[in-house]
Amino acid sequence: CGSDVLVSNCFFSVVSWNENGGALFLEKAKIGFSLIDSVLTNCTGQNGGGVYCLSKTQFLSNLCFNSCLCTVGNVNAAYLHLADKYSTENREIISSSFVSCYETVNGWDTIELFYGIDHTEDTNMSACNANDYICLIYNYKGFFSKRCTFSNDMSTHQIWSPPEGSDFNFKQWNVCNNTQRVSGGALFINYSPMTCEECIFI
Repeated sequence: CGSDVLVSNCFFSVVSWNENGGALFLEKAKIGFSLIDSVLTNCTGQNGGGVYCLSKTQFLSNLCFNSCLCTVGNVNAAYLHLADKYSTENREIISSSFVSCYETVNGWDTIELFYGIDHTEDTNMSACNANDYICLIYNYKGFFSKRCTFSNDMSTHQIWSPPEGSDFNFKQWNVCNNTQRVSGGALFINYSPMTCEECIFI
């Protein structure tokens, strides 16, 4: 495809693919990708059981990822990658849920976000089980998040940010009833400046 991609009002159920991206695969660094008002449930792929996407911009809104798993790669629900490390394009994840995406032998993370500037609002990650991270953030230009919930998850760590990252901003987060997979686990593995405002950690 040579133009921006929009996927809207779709239901993906029990979709299996023996390569990256169980339900959706896009690898086109010069176009934008939007996924809105859709459900992905019981989808399986090598890396990114629900979605594997490398694109110029990404907009995800009003989505439900349920029981999405990877079989070979690292990411159960969504592997979201902008063009390169120095990208200043935007990734937005709005009013979406990642629920009951359980660990597999290779399912190290629930979601991975690579590069660009992130804006994540009103998003829920609950009852997920990862070998390593619930949310792995390879972001070097800025991460801005409001009103997100992490609850009843099990992982070694919840959030990771890179050593070279710019400011990470968390506002009105609700983080409760999560469980460490190992005794050395942590809520944040953070190498960047971080601000938490009006957040609850229980």
